[in-house]
Amino acid sequence: MPGPARTPNEIKRKRGTLKPSKSGAVIAIKDSLPTLAHVDIPAGLGPIAADTWRRIIAQAGSWIAVSDREALEMLCKAVEFHADLGARINADGPVLFTDKGYAYPHPAVGMRATAEDSIRKWMSQLGLTPADRAKLGIAMVESQSKLDKFRQRLEQKAGRHAG
Repeated sequence: MPGPARTPNEIKRKRGTLKPSKSGAVIAIKDSLPTLAHVDIPAGLGPIAADTWRRIIAQAGSWIAVSDREALEMLCKAVEFHADLGARINADGPVLFTDKGYAYPHPAVGMRATAEDSIRKWMSQLGLTPADRAKLGIAMVESQSKLDKFRQRLEQKAGRHAG
């Protein structure tokens, strides 16, 4: 039985409830490993996988390193496989029938659930979820300090900048 859902550090920081011991240092991405931002799409990817590659690189290309190329390729292929299974289920229906009229679940339904787990794991490995980005120390949301909140309230009351 899974426990309660954990709140990502990004959200805690935005709310101002992130403990200082959990905040960690933000990584300077510019001087780290060479990234995949300028690497061509691998040959052999289908149209859905290639589109997934482009979208991920556009959003996360600053921290996905060249050494992560195979992991990203596996993620893109898993996304395409998931889409293919979804199309098959939509075409055939989630329930199939034998020649004698007995109903049974479409085998692609279970395969699709397994593909979703695989996608989630690859996304986690590449830091593509809020919780994993927080673990990496990237894309953290800046919180507003209590002093800034106090000054903002004073400005609203007085109608001027409180300094």
